[in-house]
Amino acid sequence: MNSERLLIVKILNLASGIDPDVLNCLLLIKYISTTSDETLRWSKAITCDNGEILWDMIVREACKTDGSIFSVIKYALDRIKSNLLFAANMDERLCAVAVDEYVLRDIIHLLSNISADNNTLSVIFEYYLARKMRTSSFNFGDFYTPKQVVQLMVELLGIEHDGKVYDPCCGSGAMLCSAALSHPDKKLLLYGQTLNQEAFSICQMNLMLQGLSADLGTYPANTLVEDLHANQYFDYILANPPFNSSDWCENGIANGNIHWQYGCPPRKNANFAWLQHIIGHLSPNGSAIILLPNGTLTTQNLAERGIRKQILLDGRIEAILALPAGLFSGTKIPCCAWIIGGPSAHDTVLFVDARQMDLFGEQDGKKISDLLCQYRNGKRLEKTEWYAVASIAEIAQKHYILSPNLYTLPKELSLLSFEQISENFNISVDILRNRIPALSLCESLQKWKTKTIPEDWNEVYLSDLYNIFGGVSAKKDSFGRGIPMVDVKTVIHHMFLSAVLPACVELPDGDASKYYIKRGDVLLNRTSETIDELACCSVALNDQAAVYGAYLKRLRPIKDDWVDPRYIAAYFRSKIYRQEIEQVSFVYTTRANINLYQLSKIRLYYPSLVWQHAIGEVLCSVIRFNQEHQDMGLDELVNYFIGAFIEKFVTYPILLFQKERDE
Repeated sequence: MNSERLLIVKILNLASGIDPDVLNCLLLIKYISTTSDETLRWSKAITCDNGEILWDMIVREACKTDGSIFSVIKYALDRIKSNLLFAANMDERLCAVAVDEYVLRDIIHLLSNISADNNTLSVIFEYYLARKMRTSSFNFGDFYTPKQVVQLMVELLGIEHDGKVYDPCCGSGAMLCSAALSHPDKKLLLYGQTLNQEAFSICQMNLMLQGLSADLGTYPANTLVEDLHANQYFDYILANPPFNSSDWCENGIANGNIHWQYGCPPRKNANFAWLQHIIGHLSPNGSAIILLPNGTLTTQNLAERGIRKQILLDGRIEAILALPAGLFSGTKIPCCAWIIGGPSAHDTVLFVDARQMDLFGEQDGKKISDLLCQYRNGKRLEKTEWYAVASIAEIAQKHYILSPNLYTLPKELSLLSFEQISENFNISVDILRNRIPALSLCESLQKWKTKTIPEDWNEVYLSDLYNIFGGVSAKKDSFGRGIPMVDVKTVIHHMFLSAVLPACVELPDGDASKYYIKRGDVLLNRTSETIDELACCSVALNDQAAVYGAYLKRLRPIKDDWVDPRYIAAYFRSKIYRQEIEQVSFVYTTRANINLYQLSKIRLYYPSLVWQHAIGEVLCSVIRFNQEHQDMGLDELVNYFIGAFIEKFVTYPILLFQKERDE
């Protein structure tokens, strides 16, 4: 670790124990007192009455063992605040702060070794913001966007000439800073607006420490209600607005906004208010990139769907990028990027599925940037698994839904060779046999090492095999007592439905029997935070006087003994089934969802009943043994065996069947 990095780490570790306003004050005073930027060196403001530089005074006082260093910092801030609008508010908050002066003196000594003319002060501030975002209990993320996300957005925006840059919800100012610093050869004027005083001060601090300035208005305000840059147009707009903000406007305000050219957005969700506000501020030849929740791509709310359609028909949408989950700390929810251009500029849309990409890695980030550049330059792009170009007419055929998976090629399932699959399975058998004492089970597992794979397969739609029913809806106070209930976690984590259920619900007399579970029923979760856990299934091997929740669907066999429920549990854990889910579901929503129509389009594959019974019996035997011998710690080995078993005797032979069918 180099000396500068070590110095930053030491300061951050010390700063974790003091109020953030104190560190901000020290960084501010240090920068203004010692920078060579003449525009910030106010001769009277940065010195004491005796002519001593403020920072030098603070360092001198920090060397003493008596006196209050905190009072000296307040004095220094008082000297400069008349020249800095946001510093006055910092002073107000500073008065209520309790501080450990020993820690404060140590931080001052470390800061004294840093020059104000390199970027170390801004790096300290940036790291401090990132750390606070990860550890804060309140919605600090509303005004902090991770650095890598910001850099990606600036790259995709494609700043090519001088102009005005705008962020309507600029928070910490990271996007404005990145836009300016990434293009030092361009003359860029920065504009923004923040909602609250803390973000207003933080943004000003961030800009100043990087030698930048921006017009943020004279005070913080709600951009959608009080536009401080009304009637201005910008060449470049970047934004990461707060997702799904409810009650964002006062009564009547939404109807009167001049930017609602595509329709009045609903008062309970600000997503399309932000989108229209940005479009309304974009110059005719400008471009914008906006991060929004993935629900904006598929929402069927009448107002939102109508706005999305009109924006598309107006030729404003250049590209839609589905981004990976986990971009923001504290949530797995994925989001998307809308890239917007001038009116009637686009009669096609570029769709990019970047969900599985490492956008922060140099290679994948450059792939997307190069792709967008080719599209902008008019190069014909063939449809692939991760991108596609669709005409407005094609999008209209899909009801103006903008999920990239509707337009890209379906992803082919990639498996190892049969020899490698067999080797993995044999290894899983050997490891498991060495750990379990049951002789009969060991002999049974050993025989599977030499078995051939099933060859005769049937293909049907899920709705041909099952009737689909919704789950129990009940008031909040009905849960926690009453009838045992299957919940989403149980379905996700159990291949076969457990007899002991952790949840319960109280229902009116007679209602419960409609939701009781019979042998062969499949419980499926219809919504999840990520696509990977959407439509997981748990199969009932016995009748149960238990019900299932509203977030689940019950699949009940149309005919008994058509398929062995033990086999079907294996199929629902196969990669083939996961591929089916991705192909039928609008996977790019804020929460992944699947409806009755989409479920009916899922294909199921099953071999002869003899093979079904054999596959099901092995799985049940291994799982039953594991449940009866929990003290042996076999969970990981059993899961490894089950995965290898399903891959060899379900997934691989179905892929062969599909290949022969398609030929």
